[in-house]
Amino acid sequence: MHETKQDCTHLHDHHDKRIMTMTRHLKSAGFVRILLLWLVVLAFRVMTTMGICTYYGDEHGFFEPSIKHPRVIVTGGAGFIGSTLVKRLRQTHGPGQVKVFDNLWRGKLENLAYSPGNYSIDLQTDFCNIDLRNETAALQAVRGAKTVFHLADVVAGVPFLMQYQEAVFGDNTLMLTQILRACRKNNIRQFIYAGSTCSSMLQLQTRDWITGLSENVTSRAESETAYGWSKLIGEYHAQLAQLDGVFDVGLLRFHNVFGPHSDWSTNFGQAVPILIRKAIQFPKETYNLVGAGSQYRDLLFVEDVVDALVLVQEKGLNKGVIQIGTEEATTVRQLALTIREMVQRKMNKTIVSHHLTLPAIHEHNYEGDRAWKLLQWTANHTLTRGISITVDWMLHAMNKTVSAPSLHSDRVLAILIGNPRGGPLAWKSLNTHVLTPLKADLMLYFGKSDARSENNVSFPYWADLHDMAKYIFFEREHNDWGVVLDQASLGHDARPTDWLDLCKFAPQWLGAVGRGCNHKAGAAIQLAFRYLVQQKLVSTGLINQYDHFIYTRSDFLYACDYPPMSAFDSSSLWIPWGEDYDGLNDRHMITTRKGILLALNLTRSIMSEPARWAAIFDQSGIARHAWNPERINMLYCNFTRGIRVRRFLHPAFIVKTAADVARWTQGDGRLLPPPLSTTLSVKYHTELRVSQQCPLWMANLETLIRTSPKKWFVYAR
Repeated sequence: MHETKQDCTHLHDHHDKRIMTMTRHLKSAGFVRILLLWLVVLAFRVMTTMGICTYYGDEHGFFEPSIKHPRVIVTGGAGFIGSTLVKRLRQTHGPGQVKVFDNLWRGKLENLAYSPGNYSIDLQTDFCNIDLRNETAALQAVRGAKTVFHLADVVAGVPFLMQYQEAVFGDNTLMLTQILRACRKNNIRQFIYAGSTCSSMLQLQTRDWITGLSENVTSRAESETAYGWSKLIGEYHAQLAQLDGVFDVGLLRFHNVFGPHSDWSTNFGQAVPILIRKAIQFPKETYNLVGAGSQYRDLLFVEDVVDALVLVQEKGLNKGVIQIGTEEATTVRQLALTIREMVQRKMNKTIVSHHLTLPAIHEHNYEGDRAWKLLQWTANHTLTRGISITVDWMLHAMNKTVSAPSLHSDRVLAILIGNPRGGPLAWKSLNTHVLTPLKADLMLYFGKSDARSENNVSFPYWADLHDMAKYIFFEREHNDWGVVLDQASLGHDARPTDWLDLCKFAPQWLGAVGRGCNHKAGAAIQLAFRYLVQQKLVSTGLINQYDHFIYTRSDFLYACDYPPMSAFDSSSLWIPWGEDYDGLNDRHMITTRKGILLALNLTRSIMSEPARWAAIFDQSGIARHAWNPERINMLYCNFTRGIRVRRFLHPAFIVKTAADVARWTQGDGRLLPPPLSTTLSVKYHTELRVSQQCPLWMANLETLIRTSPKKWFVYAR
């Protein structure tokens, strides 16, 4: 799902491989292959329905209650047009008043930045990764705002639209239906919809002479693609909602939009940025003129589109469809020559173009009487000026892409969750045996009551771990950690608290949940952090900055160097041997960028589909009084497509200081050499025995003792 892209012209190589594979197999496969295929689709849907915002109840939705109106929601807000709109809205709206909903199928968080690291919104609180095709998710999300700008859309290039018409039409119409229903139920006052000239009559789009398209040339209805049909149906649906008088509706129909943050990739890009890319890359890429060259388009700069979106909210509600374009017809040949000349001048090089005769690009132009009369809108950017701005942005962005560290093959992020336990000896061993040899970065996600800024005295050496970390995030401590599990349950058909029925599978995997759950210890805290880390990796963009992820806790003491990432099969989820308790160790795991979100999705999957998992639990043969986190982890891995577990010998064991608060095991210090034996306790004997298979186990511990300050050995067991 992504915002509306208005380029119906460019013929290019296609495929979002996930959706292409789905459709291709559905056409040719038998029943078994279709069944397997839909399991893949289901897994994909799970990965694209992750909400990341705090829910403040039915009145406020994802808006913090203290945030005053006007509150605005922008769907598709991390995309090309949407991110430009968000930046404009932030000029007139305060912090927290603009929420962005985008599932990042094509949108990018970096689009929301003014400059690297300087974002137009707070990504931690104002960006929500939500699949709005889901009724429950839409009802929860589209709430608490005055205005909704609906730019989210499923669209790509013409071959994609032609081949996968049912999927495009179904998703776009379903999403709009869910959002309109949510707007109606939740008393949204203004709804603004982005249409497309692809909904115009096919015969007018394919004439050999210039045709000015007005707003009423959709009948007789004859759109070229199912995408055009979905946009036309969307306009009609929004107008029906307006007639009911529930909320005001603004309808804009865009022509071909280009500008900064548009997609230049071969598979998904638009004509303008793709031609600019080819010109910049010449001679590595040939500069091809696509089509016969005489086809024409109305090309519109993105900032002018945003002007219209702002104006329709002010002046154009309940006025019917208003087209947005320049009223100037630009042929493909003119466009190619303009781009070639612009890039030649800016890069001081000569570009030789080649003419390829491909199927003709369909044609249409714009008549803008209503835009001027109703909105006093006209385009402020000439084609040359818009191309110049876009070329400058792409030169910067492409140079950044080429030189970015993303080309490095082994970027590692170690993630510690929960609380800062284990003490400075454990943290030093982490730095010595994990972070340093792997050149890994460290991320901490802890309970907020242990924050250094709150002068917590339970951990006098907390500063050492704090200063090792590149990223630090906090979640406030909850008396009932079920409030986080409530958030994780959003986005599916279950009600937010249906997961509480799983409390009958006792006695400890939901410990630290209130509301009569009565499980032992605090295992639900670990479930909560799985969900929180999953969302944080997405919302911050860290998921795209690292190749491997080590997900663990802070109280492991590492006795040997960690194996290099090349030792771990990239297609597997690696879990250490030991402490399985008739299930699968849940304290530590290693996986790749491809696998981390799926591995962390345990919490969201179980909480959002409690009936399905209750059936799996009952069919497992495990008695209802014998459930623990390890058995939950084992069943999730066994029943989740895409997870293959492999085991390894872990060079570490969990330790406890006298200051650490333990809900379960208190530990035994007699198994360690002095003076460690008077400072640390070993919590799990099996982990200790596995770690001792490292040949340098004792020598490394002696080095740790010798090189550590004496003050670190002050705690008595």
